[in-house]
Amino acid sequence: MTRDSRPLSPCALPLLLLLLLPGAACSPNGGSGASTGGSDGGGSDGGGFDAGEIDPSESGATGPDAAGTPDASSDVAASHDAASDTGTSLAPYTLVVTAPASGATVSGTTTVTGKAPGFLNVEVWDATHQHPPLAQVAPQPDGTFTTTVATASLPSGSDAWTVWAWDSAPGQPATHSASVSLPVVIASGTATPDAGPGALGYMVGIKSNSVQNGAATVQGWLGRPLDLVGTTITTTSYVGGSNSAYTDENGALPLLEVSFPLVSIFGENPAYTDMAQAAAGAYDSVYEAMSADLASFPNQLLSARIGWEFNGSWYAWSNGVGTNATYANYVSAFQHAAQMLRKHNPHVLIQWCVAWGQPDPTPYWPGAYDATTNPGGVDVISIDFYQANISQYNNGGQQSSWALAQSGTTIDLDWVAAFAQKNGVRIALSEYGAGSSSSGGIGSGHGLDDGVWTAASIAWINAQPPGFFLWSLWSDDAPADDIVTPGANPGEQAAWTSAWGGTHFAGTWWTGNAPP
Repeated sequence: MTRDSRPLSPCALPLLLLLLLPGAACSPNGGSGASTGGSDGGGSDGGGFDAGEIDPSESGATGPDAAGTPDASSDVAASHDAASDTGTSLAPYTLVVTAPASGATVSGTTTVTGKAPGFLNVEVWDATHQHPPLAQVAPQPDGTFTTTVATASLPSGSDAWTVWAWDSAPGQPATHSASVSLPVVIASGTATPDAGPGALGYMVGIKSNSVQNGAATVQGWLGRPLDLVGTTITTTSYVGGSNSAYTDENGALPLLEVSFPLVSIFGENPAYTDMAQAAAGAYDSVYEAMSADLASFPNQLLSARIGWEFNGSWYAWSNGVGTNATYANYVSAFQHAAQMLRKHNPHVLIQWCVAWGQPDPTPYWPGAYDATTNPGGVDVISIDFYQANISQYNNGGQQSSWALAQSGTTIDLDWVAAFAQKNGVRIALSEYGAGSSSSGGIGSGHGLDDGVWTAASIAWINAQPPGFFLWSLWSDDAPADDIVTPGANPGEQAAWTSAWGGTHFAGTWWTGNAPP
């Protein structure tokens, strides 16, 4: 065991809580006999990952049919005509692509145009159907559509794009669909997306929960704004409504990452404790209310880690722990929650958060996100771990090195990176920190102050392929050292300043509001 069996303390929640007002139940996407209407706002017109970013995966998420043909529910015409179709009256649910021409050489920002009368969502996908699509747009009332694909960061050479259309909004069940194959040759070559002095391809942040000014305090000694903050919500109280925003020292708003429970975690509502009910969709109205409230919060939602640390033994959604807690019920409940989050937060990245050193997490795997085949799937895999717990449980009580966290057991950072690449998703660190068993987290002052461990963690982050590692969140909880208070742990803070002082986020994978 590498993490104590203590859940987060209720005091770690935001200071101001908004009581849950249950909304109408919302059925999951992809009902019987229906296809699903594409991605939830992906691509250059809105979505979690940028159109031009390619996943460093071995297999990739499966998307629409690889041959680019309409799915089983399609009963429509589709064609590519670069000359005349936009001037012709087309029957409803007909898809025509007018530009670029089939087989065209493209570079830079490429415009895709056509007509899709009757359809509500048009998306462009690459040959491997990575998530999200390369571009997404809602057609005009007359059926015409125009969108753009950023090719600068796509590999040079031949590619087989597919233009898809659905008669529903992104992420919603569809009755009609159509697709057009669009072979192209990309002449631009792969560009470095994060170039420039001080540019980082990933975000830097802290978990601060109820400490609203934590990001501002770190900014004071680090010399740069933090990109994101983290907090925890419950089934009956959560960030949003009239709650105070998280701000930096200039009043700007970092992005938000939340831990999103599948059932009641602190006994706050006995009505929401059955994982079989969650898996069957009975809690969808709860998930929707939580998701809608997050959408109204001033700090835009970057990511939600749904039912986190599931392969441990301390939360009620873990197999054999809570009421009807099984692997299958976890997967289904996760997918229900993910669809509610995406419905209200079109840029959100859905996170599957593993506990370090715990049993095999693969029976809990909900699959990689795919707008058509798995709208409740995963965008990012993260892992939670503390140096203190690894030292105590895996190193005989002696101070442990970063190498042990990276490669010291079966379910470690090496495992996460390999599993993510195999499944075509990205990675992040969502809860971690240096420290000893006596470290008290944010505001606790001097702790272990292991600057070597901290510097090694940043070196590991910097060694990941561009666009693969997305963000780092140092924990505010015991047993992490206090990274916030100025001068509390000078060795660790010096490692941050050396690596991150004067830097800024310049990654191309995030298309929501820019961090400060």
